Amino acid sequence: MNRNLSYVGVFKNEANRMRYILDMAKELCIEMHIGVQPSEDDTLKIAKEYTKNVYELPSQAPFYSKDFLMSQVKTPWAVWFDADEILSIPLFNYLNGLDFSQMGEWEAIRIPRINYINGVVCGGGQEKDYQFMVLRKDIRWNPTPERAIHIYPKVQYHFAINFPVYHIRTLEKIVKRTEDWDVIQPDLKEVCHDYVDKVKEELNQFKQK
Repeated sequence: MNRNLSYVGVFKNEANRMRYILDMAKELCIEMHIGVQPSEDDTLKIAKEYTKNVYELPSQAPFYSKDFLMSQVKTPWAVWFDADEILSIPLFNYLNGLDFSQMGEWEAIRIPRINYINGVVCGGGQEKDYQFMVLRKDIRWNPTPERAIHIYPKVQYHFAINFPVYHIRTLEKIVKRTEDWDVIQPDLKEVCHDYVDKVKEELNQFKQK
């Protein structure tokens, strides 16, 4: 366990798969802060099994929830993983052994994310998918109504590592999430639908092999 690291996550209707990441976070982090958006399953009940720091939040773009949760963190650093993300063992070991007191001016660590969609590694036309998942506690996203998804936190000094996290999704869920984003941030509709189209193309190519 790394005593300088807190886990922070936002969940909605994730009762069927959230335990894996929460079990991993419980082993890795000294503190946990979990935001739960209105859910139709046992997401809230399960979150309360892991920590008393559970916050019931409204349905909203995730970065609004992230800024609130980051304000609750007491450790110097925090790590973010979603219910559909699985840490590689090398990543867990790296974070568990990292001496955050030696981080100097660094504000964030970018982690490579390997996207599995319907069991197939897909890029969706994107280049390497590196995500800001490890952050100093004072880092924020500061989203606005016009800029609420697909944004990076306000970070100046950051570095990337090569230990991956695995992003496990289905095409059905991606399509549903894209429909939600059409409402939340319509100016990104073209970009989001282009990503879905490229994923579908990759999946079709895989089926033809």
